[in-house]
Amino acid sequence: STQSTWGMITTANMANMPPSYVSPVLYNTLAASLQLPTTSASTTVSRTSQSILPARKSLVSRPPTRRKTVVKAADPLPDADDSDENFLDKVKKRKQYNREAAQLSRQRKKAYTNQLERQVDSLKGTLTCLRSKESMLSSENKVLRDQQRFFQQVVIAARLAESNETSQPTV
Repeated sequence: STQSTWGMITTANMANMPPSYVSPVLYNTLAASLQLPTTSASTTVSRTSQSILPARKSLVSRPPTRRKTVVKAADPLPDADDSDENFLDKVKKRKQYNREAAQLSRQRKKAYTNQLERQVDSLKGTLTCLRSKESMLSSENKVLRDQQRFFQQVVIAARLAESNETSQPTV
């Protein structure tokens, strides 16, 4: 049996298949070998996809999900050059937009990085200042603790001397 390019349609199941399932060119080619009625060259419009599908572009079309209407070949189709130019214009615009967006993103990232670097430098200066202040306060704290111990010993010695004087009998 004869098979199509993709091996999906055979002459055995071609007789049971309506022409709308197959492109007119393929259908007419296979229909001639099976003596089936041929179709006229036409383009179908699918209401589900809302696009014009020329029959010559695909060998096998999808089964209809909704009612299809037949548009004669004499009806004007959109100019392929205009749609290609529109498509290329859209691609160029999108690429340009992406370039500008990427550049803006790099600028924002650089500004953010610079701001973080300035913040790090500022915090390093603050840290140095605070460390020197902590060192100064720590040494002052040590001096004050030493003085406190000294005065505590003086007070203890004075109380001992006072208690020794009061405990001795007077003559």
